[in-house]
This record gives sequence, C-alpha cells and structure tokens, in this order.
Amino acid sequence: GYILKPFTDKDLSSNVSLALYNHAMRKKYFDVYPIGDPKKLMASMDLVFFLDPQGTIVFYNPYAARILELPDDEILMHHWREVMMLITEQSGEQIPDPVPEVVRQKLVVSHEFNTALVARNGKTRKVSVTVRPVKDSANELFGVFLHIREKTLAQIKMEAVKK
Repeated sequence: GYILKPFTDKDLSSNVSLALYNHAMRKKYFDVYPIGDPKKLMASMDLVFFLDPQGTIVFYNPYAARILELPDDEILMHHWREVMMLITEQSGEQIPDPVPEVVRQKLVVSHEFNTALVARNGKTRKVSVTVRPVKDSANELFGVFLHIREKTLAQIKMEAVKK
C-alpha cells in the first residue's frame, strides 16, 4: 500500500496498523488456499491448472476445458504437454517445459510477451503465462500452478507499438 501526504501521527499509526492487519489476513488466507480462492478459480476467465511436480494436470477450471475444447478424460491426469503447447509466437518454436525449472529452483517462471497457446485442435491464442511453485505449510513444494491469461486486443496493440 501507500500513504498520501500530509498526514498526522494518528493517520500514520492507523494506516500502518491497517497495513499490518491486511498483510496478516492475506498470509492467513493463502495458507488456507495456497493457489487462491476455489470459487474465484472456478469462475476465472483465465485458464487455471494445478499440476503435480511432474506436470500432470490434477485440477483445471471450466474455462480451461472450454478453450481447449477437450472432454475431462482427455485433460485430467494427463501431462499438460499432451493437452496443449506453448510456442514463441514469432518463430513458432515450442517453449521449453517450465515445470522442471519451477520444481528445481522453486521460482516463478513467466512468459509475458511473444507467447501463444496452441490447443490440440490447432487453434492458437496469444497469451501470457505464469508458472509458480505451490508449497505446503512446511514450505515444501507439492505442486505447480499454471496460469494462462489470454491477451486482449488492447494488450496486443500495445505490444506492437513497443516493437
């Protein structure tokens, strides 16, 4: 958060208290739901997957199934690479599987630009991808969160201007 000037001692004290409370609540909340609120994940208009450390899909939201145009039995318990492919948009080359790197280094891997998702049916969509480790209360990795966000037309135009 941020604090706007001018402020009094009382304003500063209450803002700091509020910030500490919010931080504690977020931490408590994410300890309960390490990948986010299940209701929000199910309603999300992004493709959301939870993978085991080997890359097998153990959870996905309904929007992911709709975009991939696949039945449950062809998504659930399959390696994510069997269901879709991520490519570099300009070259069409397949992006290396980020899951092993996330598992090994326990760091977030992000592909924000020049990335496309190719479904098994051949349909391609411009996307940004975030892959992050999911840890338990003992800080041990137990899975990988794969979040794929479709790019809006405005985002695509903005990227073109930057080039």
